[in-house]
Amino acid sequence: MKHTVLSSIAIIAVLLLPFPSHAGMFEGFNFSGTFESVYWSHDPDDWTEDVDPLYDGPYTSLENNLSLLVDWKKWFAEIRLRSMIYDDPIHYDPRTREHETDLEIFKATAGYRHNRFTITAGDFYKSIAHGIAMYVQEDKELNIDRTLRGGMLEVPTAHLDITVFGGDIRWYKFRDEIREKIFDEFKIEDRIVGGRLLGKLPFGIDVGATYTRARIYEVIRDELESEDVTVSGGDLAIRGLLSGRLDFYTEYARLNWDEDEPFGNNVEDGEAIYASITAYTGGFTILTEYKDYDYWEYRYTRPPTADRDDEEADIYDIRGFRLKIDYFLPSTNTLIYISGGRFDNHAHESSYQIVTRNRIDHIYGGIEQTWDKLYVHLTYGNKEYKTLNETHRHGTGDFVYNITTRHSLNLFYEYKYTGNEDRDAGQIIAEKDEHKSYLTYSVSPWFALSIHYNKHVIAQRNRPDEKDNWVACEAVVTPISALSLSLMYGELPPGLICSGGQCRIVPAFEGIQAMLTYRF
Repeated sequence: MKHTVLSSIAIIAVLLLPFPSHAGMFEGFNFSGTFESVYWSHDPDDWTEDVDPLYDGPYTSLENNLSLLVDWKKWFAEIRLRSMIYDDPIHYDPRTREHETDLEIFKATAGYRHNRFTITAGDFYKSIAHGIAMYVQEDKELNIDRTLRGGMLEVPTAHLDITVFGGDIRWYKFRDEIREKIFDEFKIEDRIVGGRLLGKLPFGIDVGATYTRARIYEVIRDELESEDVTVSGGDLAIRGLLSGRLDFYTEYARLNWDEDEPFGNNVEDGEAIYASITAYTGGFTILTEYKDYDYWEYRYTRPPTADRDDEEADIYDIRGFRLKIDYFLPSTNTLIYISGGRFDNHAHESSYQIVTRNRIDHIYGGIEQTWDKLYVHLTYGNKEYKTLNETHRHGTGDFVYNITTRHSLNLFYEYKYTGNEDRDAGQIIAEKDEHKSYLTYSVSPWFALSIHYNKHVIAQRNRPDEKDNWVACEAVVTPISALSLSLMYGELPPGLICSGGQCRIVPAFEGIQAMLTYRF
C-alpha cells in the first residue's frame, strides 16, 4: 500500500494548498472541487485459501478522487485525478471493475461557450434523444462512469440545432477463470464519431436525425478484435396537442455491423422502434408505450424499458406495449398509479436451432401519500414468464417520519420472489425469497445511523431449504456542510443492482467501508 499512501498524501497536499481568491483579479471567476477517499476491506469469516480467491478472498482497496472545476466568463474546465490500489490476491474491485493505478488523470475537460456555439474538448458525456441511438452517461447506481474523450461542437439556432462529436471511450474489460486462476485485464478503446440535426418546427414539433459510426473491440481467443458498426435513426416529438393535453414521441434506429464479422456468426444487424403517447386530463396522466427491439445488442445505447425501472429489462430481443395510469389527488396529496404490460420476443433461432416464443405479462402499481409528518410509498408487482413457467413478485415499502424539524426516521423494506413451476406436475421446482430492509435515524444535516438486515431463503424440490442472513451498520457524520464522513461495518448480500432497466451483479461483502468526502 506504499504507493497508495504516497498518492493520498500528494492529493491531500494539493487540496490543502492555499488557493488565492480570484474575485478581484478575474471578474466572474469561480473555482470549486471535491475530494473523495474510499477505503474498502473485504474479509469474510468463512473464507478458506484456494477457494474462489478472485471474489471471496480477503482484500483491501483504497480509491482517491480529486475533482477541480473552473468557470470564468465563457471558459470552463474540469480535471479529475484518481488513484486506485488493491491488495493481493485481488487485482481489481468486482464492485466497480476499475483497474489499478497509482495516480492518473481520470478525466479532463475544457471548453468555450459562445452565444452561437459551444466547443468542448476532452472528456464529456453524450446522449441522443431517448438513448436508443447513443447513451454515454455516468450511472452512480450501477457505478459506471464512461465518457467520450475527444471533441464536440454544438451550434443551436432558432430553427435548427447542429451537433457533431467524436472520440474514444476508454474502459477496462476483465476476464477471469476461477478454476484455473487466470486473470486478464484488457484495455478497451472504442472509437465513435457522429452527428445530430434537430429541426424545431412550429406547433411544438421537433424532428431529429442521427448518425454515428463506431469501432468496437471485443476479446476473442485472448486477443482484441475490432468490428465497425453504424447506428442511424430519426425521431419525432409533438408536444401540447389538444390544448396541451397530449404529447407524442416516436424514434426509430438501425444498427448495421460490417461484413467481416470477427465477433462470430451470432452478430446480426438490428433495429429499434419506440413510441409513446401521453394524455393529461383532470388529475390523470395516461401513458401508452410501445417498443420493438430486435437484435439490439450495442454497448453505448440505453433504450426506454417501457417497464419498471428498478427491474432488469430485456432490450436485446423484445417487443410489446404497456399502459400506465397515474392519478394525483391534490386535496390529500395522494398519488396512485398502476401499470400493465405484455411483451414477447421475436423467437429467433438459437444456437441449438430452437425457436421459442416467450410471453411476459407484467402488472404493478403503487401509492404515494404525504401527510404533515409522514411520507409513505408502497409498490407491488407481479411478472409472469409464460413459456418459462417463471413468476417474479416485487414489493417495496418506504416510510419516512419527521419527528421534529431535524430528527427523522426512515424505514425501507423490499421483497423479491422468484419461482419456477413444473405445471405438468403442479409442483414448484425452485423458489427464492429475498428480504431487504434498513432503518435510519437522522439528525439533519449532521448525523445519520442505519441498520441493514437482509435475508435470502432458497427452496428447491427434494432439497433442504437454504437460509442466509446479513447484518450491517452504517454511520454518516457531517460536521460541516462541506465535509462528510461515513463508516459501514458488517455483511451485505449478493444480488442485482438495477437502474433504468439495466442491472449489474454485486458479489457478497463482509468487512469495512470508510468514505471521506470534502467539497470546497
